[in-house]
Amino acid sequence: MPPEKQKNPGLISTLKDDFSQGDLFTKLKREAEDIEDFYLSDEERAQLKKKGKLWRWFVLAWWVLKNSFFKLSPIRRLVLVFGLVLILVRVSVQTDGGGVFVQYNLLGAICILLVLVLELKDKLLAHDELESGRAVQRAMSPEPSPSVPGWSVWLFTRSANEVGGDLVDFLRMAGERFGIAIGDVAGKGLGAALFMVRIQATLRTLAPDYQSLGDLASKLNGILIRDCMPS
Repeated sequence: MPPEKQKNPGLISTLKDDFSQGDLFTKLKREAEDIEDFYLSDEERAQLKKKGKLWRWFVLAWWVLKNSFFKLSPIRRLVLVFGLVLILVRVSVQTDGGGVFVQYNLLGAICILLVLVLELKDKLLAHDELESGRAVQRAMSPEPSPSVPGWSVWLFTRSANEVGGDLVDFLRMAGERFGIAIGDVAGKGLGAALFMVRIQATLRTLAPDYQSLGDLASKLNGILIRDCMPS
């Protein structure tokens, strides 16, 4: 029998599930902090701390709106401005019965909704790429409890985001020796995760052939410099 098609959840049931999760204030606060970290520069965040509590929210809202506007692509900025103009401006039309005002609120709202849909599409595509990166990181993760004679070893790491630049690995080296690699790549997101995987794969390749940790580190550093990677 063919598999049953998965039904899309209803609007009401989805909203009920959202409210039933609870702790909405904490989640909203976390979202606000993420927005501030993403849209504001270090200089703007420093200036924001000097503002009063009430005035701070107005300044934050303005900077977020301004910076998000400039992060849009040119065509999306134009569509957004066009939509706002259609919502705010009324057009006077002369008829036989006199002048009437025509508003294009619905068309303006559609333009703004189109920009939101396009931005959401980009976010979903980026999320799929991050999921692929996360799958690679999981595949590269060491076994949680590697077998080392005379030792009890337990390894664990968890990224704060979908992917991260934390490095925790178990290495089998020359002469029945074992090693644990711990590192933290500067930065966040996919770039840091890719750099971490690059270092991890290189370490795993080199480790079995080296007796000295100094020689191993020197060889690894030389490879990163040769490949124009930040050391």
